[in-house]
Amino acid sequence: MNKKKKGIFIVIEGIDGSGKTTLSYLLKDYLTKKGFDVVQLKEPTDSYWGKKIKEIQLNGRGKIRPEEELNLFMEDRKFDIEKNIIPNLKKGKIVILDRYFYSTIAYQGALGLNYKWIKKINEESFPLPDIVIYLKIDPKKGLKRITKNRGDEPQQAYEKVEYLEKVKRIFDDLAKKDKRIKTVEADTPIEKVFEESVKIISKIL
Repeated sequence: MNKKKKGIFIVIEGIDGSGKTTLSYLLKDYLTKKGFDVVQLKEPTDSYWGKKIKEIQLNGRGKIRPEEELNLFMEDRKFDIEKNIIPNLKKGKIVILDRYFYSTIAYQGALGLNYKWIKKINEESFPLPDIVIYLKIDPKKGLKRITKNRGDEPQQAYEKVEYLEKVKRIFDDLAKKDKRIKTVEADTPIEKVFEESVKIISKIL
C-alpha cells in the first residue's frame, strides 16, 4: 500500500445490525498499524441536529414529518462535513465514516420520500466518498444481532423488520447503480467481513 498525502474518504453503510460500527473499529485499528493517520467518525454526530435525531431514534418519530427528519440529517451532515470530514481530509488523513448520506437516502426513502430526489440533493450538497462498503444482511438477522450482541431493545423509529426490509431494497438498488458502492455479505463471521473489506479498500490506498 502506498501512503498518499491526499486524504481518503471511506464510508461504511448498511441496515441496523449489519456490523458497521464493529467493522469501522477493525479497519481503523488495521490501517493505523499500517502507518496511516486515521480518523473514525459516525453519523448522526453530537451536534444540535444530531442530538435531535438521536432523540427520535430512542423515542420514536411522534408527529415529526419525514421532510423535517430529512432536514435534521442534512443540517447535521453539513456540520460534520465542515467541522470534521473536510478538515481531516485536507490534512491527508483517512476518514472512516459510519453512515453517510446513503443511509439518509435509504431510511428516509423508506418513509415514502422520493429516494432518487434525496440522492440528488445530497450528491449536490456534500462530497462523494472514495469508496462505500455496503454490509448486506437480512433485516431479521440484523435485528437478532442487535438484541443478542448489544443487549438492546430495537430503536423505536428505525429498527423494525418491515421498515428495514424497505430500507434494504433501496440500499440494494443503490449498490447496483453506483460503482463506488462495494457489497460485502455481512451474514458471515466478522473475520471474513473484515478480510473482504480490506481487499476492497486496499485498491484505493
